[in-house]
Amino acid sequence: MKPLHIQETIYDPELPQMGELINASRMREVMEREMIARRGMGSLYRIDDCQIVRVKYRPISNCLITYRLKITNYKANAQSSLLITVLACVRGESLPLFRSAQHQPIIPTLLNDGVFHLPGLESVAWVFPNDRKLPGLPALVDPEGRTVEGLLDIVASAFGEQWVIDEWTSEVAQYAAESSCTTRVNLKLRNQQTGSCETHVIFGKTYCIDQAERTWRVLKHLYESDAARQGSRLFPQPFAYQPEINTIWQTGVEGISLGEFYRDATSFPEYVNKCSSVIATLHQIQTPFADLITRGEIISRLTRAAKIISHVRPLCRKQLQSILKHLIDLSSVMGEQPVCTLHGDLHLKNILVTNDGIVLIDLDDLCRGDPLQDAGSFIAALHYRGKIEGRSFRETEEISRLFIQGYRTNIDSQVSESVLNWHIASALIYERAYRCVTRLKEVRVEIIDEIIEMAGGFCRGKM
Repeated sequence: MKPLHIQETIYDPELPQMGELINASRMREVMEREMIARRGMGSLYRIDDCQIVRVKYRPISNCLITYRLKITNYKANAQSSLLITVLACVRGESLPLFRSAQHQPIIPTLLNDGVFHLPGLESVAWVFPNDRKLPGLPALVDPEGRTVEGLLDIVASAFGEQWVIDEWTSEVAQYAAESSCTTRVNLKLRNQQTGSCETHVIFGKTYCIDQAERTWRVLKHLYESDAARQGSRLFPQPFAYQPEINTIWQTGVEGISLGEFYRDATSFPEYVNKCSSVIATLHQIQTPFADLITRGEIISRLTRAAKIISHVRPLCRKQLQSILKHLIDLSSVMGEQPVCTLHGDLHLKNILVTNDGIVLIDLDDLCRGDPLQDAGSFIAALHYRGKIEGRSFRETEEISRLFIQGYRTNIDSQVSESVLNWHIASALIYERAYRCVTRLKEVRVEIIDEIIEMAGGFCRGKM
């Protein structure tokens, strides 16, 4: 199969505007015209640059793209940065969506309005911190310099009532439109009893309405578990929950993501080995109220992913159908597997290397299921990164075996090679290849064929 490029993926009969939307230069012109010139603000502002920072593409349905604009403010003689998220709709859906958005609370922005209709692109745009699914976002990011809602109470919960805030700054650490937003708050605190001062970092993360409470319960249970207390610090400490803004607060963890060590031939295998112990510890913690991910649910994910990948890459359809059938057939003879607590999204960016050891972060997808689901997901992530970096399959397999060997020494149950391969093949399809499509990054879409080929090898036990 020939290499795949973004330009080959953007033809979608239901979303013909995709070609323009993923062209950052073209979108700079569109937003300059629609948001500034047509509103008579050309003498006040100019868009100097437009970069795409995140894409979530759902073929035949919609596409959510977040852009970062650099804007010159002539009056203030200054340049500022602005995030704008555009939701591309199928024909006839953008106007009703825009009208519906007018009934939600709208935060004024640099461009005056917080929501725009782009009829020529059948799209609706939200200017940060406006977000149709994150009502707590404006209070969290505090755009006008007001004190973060409840910050004094947050500090008291984390450090004690004797501490007060002398200085603080905040910045957006990560924003996934319509999903979550994390803010980093840098604090300078003073102890009212002793006069001593300390600096700390805390993180606030706001969620969709139906996700925050469940995540808070899971994180608290995890952090307070006996297994976590007996070991080193394995997870960030969740210390406060603000249900009124769907926000969870956690202590900061100073560390570097495991992915940053990928090219270090000495450190990377060592840290991967240490990860196996931490993940084994996680798997021993019982979280009865976390969602259960069954093998049937994984097959449903595989089926949905294969359908979407086939839409974008029709040349892969036959091979994907063959892999899917093989995985379904294998699932019926694999037998029952143990159920444990899973991270649910185990990849290199969600593992921090700290001075005290390995810390797992971004536990929003924590669930219960077969422990080899996590292991397979992690190994699939290793192979995905290996493809991007040009590392040979054999090199990645050596690191994967090191991980599995370390994992085996820290658990009581056996690690079935065939079940592990089933989960690796599945994760390569419904996580890695699927995200190559939905994120629309050039370096990712080019390796879709190779990922699918690799998944076929694992599901047939020929790797």
